[in-house]
Amino acid sequence: MSKGTEMEFGIFQHFNYYDSQPVKDSTSLVPYRISEAASVGPGIIYRFPQVGNLTKLEQRIFVDGILLGGSLTYYYNVIDRDYNMGSGYSVKAVSLMDFGKVASFQIGADYYRIFTWKGYEGKDLATTDPLYLNDQGDQGNASLLVVNAHFGLALSNRLKLDFNVSIYWRNTYYSYHDDVRSKTFDLSLGLQYQF
Repeated sequence: MSKGTEMEFGIFQHFNYYDSQPVKDSTSLVPYRISEAASVGPGIIYRFPQVGNLTKLEQRIFVDGILLGGSLTYYYNVIDRDYNMGSGYSVKAVSLMDFGKVASFQIGADYYRIFTWKGYEGKDLATTDPLYLNDQGDQGNASLLVVNAHFGLALSNRLKLDFNVSIYWRNTYYSYHDDVRSKTFDLSLGLQYQF
C-alpha cells in the first residue's frame, strides 16, 4: 500500500431498517419496508491519502448474510402483521469525500434480498388459529435497492447546508400471488447549526 493509505478488513454486524409511509393521497399502499434484524459478514474500509483539497477519501464495502430479516407483503395479513420473515443477503457500498471544512460528498448503494421459504398456498388464514400458524409469510423473495447521495456545504464556521437524495426500487416475487414492484424517492434540504 502507498504511504498514507489505510485498510481495515473484518467481520461486521449490521442492523438496517427501511420503512416508508404511503406516498400518494387516498392510497394505503406502502412502497417499501425491509429489515435485516440480524446480519453478519465480511467488509473492507479503505482510506486513501490526502490529495490537494481532498482531505478524506474513503471507500466502504460490506457483504452480509441476513440470518433474520423481514419485508413488506400486501397479501399476508394476520392480526397486525403485514410482513414476511426470512433470510438472505445484503451488499453495501459507500464512498465518502471531505474537502476540508468547506464541503463533503457521499454516495452509496445498499441492496437487500430476503427469501421467505415457508408459506401457505391459497389457505384462508382468517379461519386459522394464529397461535398454531407455522409459516414465515407469503412464500417468495423481496429485494430493495437504495441509491443515495449526500452533499454538505459549509456556509460559515457553524452553519452548514445539507442536501440528501435517495431512490428506492422494490421488487417482490411471490410464489402464489401477483408480483409487486415499486419505485419512489425522497429528498431533503436543510441547515445544520453546530454549537
